[in-house]
Amino acid sequence: MTNRIATFPATERIIVDNMRLQSQLAETQIQLSTGLKSTSYTGIASDSQRLLNVERNYDSLEGFNTNATIIGGNIDIAYNAVKSILDLSNNFLQTLTSAQGGNFLDPQVTRDQGQLLIKEVAGLLNTQSAGRYLFAGSNIDTIPVNLDDPAFTPQTSPSTANTGYYQGNDDKLSAQLSETLSISYNFTANDPAFEQLLRSFNLAINNPSDTAALAESTTLMRSAISGMSNIFAQMSTFARTVENQTMRNEEDLAIMKNVIGNLKGADLAATTVRQKELETQIQASYASSVTILNLKLTDYI
Repeated sequence: MTNRIATFPATERIIVDNMRLQSQLAETQIQLSTGLKSTSYTGIASDSQRLLNVERNYDSLEGFNTNATIIGGNIDIAYNAVKSILDLSNNFLQTLTSAQGGNFLDPQVTRDQGQLLIKEVAGLLNTQSAGRYLFAGSNIDTIPVNLDDPAFTPQTSPSTANTGYYQGNDDKLSAQLSETLSISYNFTANDPAFEQLLRSFNLAINNPSDTAALAESTTLMRSAISGMSNIFAQMSTFARTVENQTMRNEEDLAIMKNVIGNLKGADLAATTVRQKELETQIQASYASSVTILNLKLTDYI
């Protein structure tokens, strides 16, 4: 009893110190195993608000880039569809030229080729991406081109513009690419270039022997090809805008990721050194505990 009473204050202090050192050692072990300063925001209280803000901005940028990926993909698909339509248009332009040239071309050949190509063009204008029609405006669930619509009537020369085949609308689609940049775009199957293209086919199919109709069909086809070149230019502009903003977002994401890592991540080298220091202190503390516990007041009386 004498030795307990005499050494109690020192023993109690050492026990408290040992518990503190054990707690700090456990913290360094967690940091080394997780790579984090703390597994909760309370463990980095002084930086928690900043970390929350950076993480929120990081998530927003990731969302913007998800939008950009979808929009960029849709524009690429639409671009390829128009490219294929342009190839078909140039092919039929050669047929129209032959039909009006000195060499005889059976009108039935003109009609048959026109019927085949107009269906291919309609199919391309009905292109989908992830279940969304790309040339229907905001009516993404509605097939945009229906050549069997009664409103799309057979044409004679001189013809008039007719978008009776179109089932979509003129609404523009928009996408947020960053906090400050939003783009609106609209590639629809009732664009004048596509209307002229389908009317050119219509005239040739229904009037393959009519010189005036074939001449007008040729003029419309050339105008449609020119118009589709303008659509190409617009698509390229939008694609570049999306790509450039995506790159800027990626740069910002990399910076934010580094900031988040610095705020959350532990300095593993420093933590390893700290762990060794704590282990040394704990060993020394335990050694002191043993020494004190072995002391007797009677030894000094």
